[in-house]
Amino acid sequence: MLRKLLILAPLGVMASLLVVTPAQAAVPGPMTGQANKCVAGADSISASFCLAPSTVRTNFNNSQCPPFPNGQEWQVTTDLSNVGEYWTYPNGSTPCIKVSYSPSITYDNCDFYFYVPHGPLAKSSTSLVDFTYEDVEGGFHSASIDENPVDGWQLAFTSQIAIQSIYFTDANGRTGTSQEIAWGRDSDPNAQLHGIWEYCSTV
Repeated sequence: MLRKLLILAPLGVMASLLVVTPAQAAVPGPMTGQANKCVAGADSISASFCLAPSTVRTNFNNSQCPPFPNGQEWQVTTDLSNVGEYWTYPNGSTPCIKVSYSPSITYDNCDFYFYVPHGPLAKSSTSLVDFTYEDVEGGFHSASIDENPVDGWQLAFTSQIAIQSIYFTDANGRTGTSQEIAWGRDSDPNAQLHGIWEYCSTV
């Protein structure tokens, strides 16, 4: 009997090692410098929201805000990662357009990643994106991304309080046609896949 017990004990230990507890898989997040599509979802660890840009002209004075030859204040193309791209020239201290995003206010601890387009013929994202964002308590904050040395998903800012609005304009203090402000926007109905990726902690 003793001999049998000695044999069964190691087998029992081995069987217990084969019982695998499923790992808790977090919602996939943005990959810095990459063009992976935003994925929305939530679990007990993290929550992910995909924010599409809303772009409008805010100044219709053509002398202050000269349009492109096609009459538009921004241009539409596709970057080298086959992502839809909007771009325009910086306009000093006079805003001509406004690009807005509407975040989820469900969670307080969130990272906000901005997609910096790359291309199509040369690197079109070469200027400064100056964000203004408002928290749910009415406080206003600012953050910037220099697009020139980077592309793909880039961390724009982190907040410990829920954010209710985000926007930037073409008035970033720079002028001329040697720089371009660019932002991602896929074709409808998937405009949110390369806008701003809001990635939050749910714990």
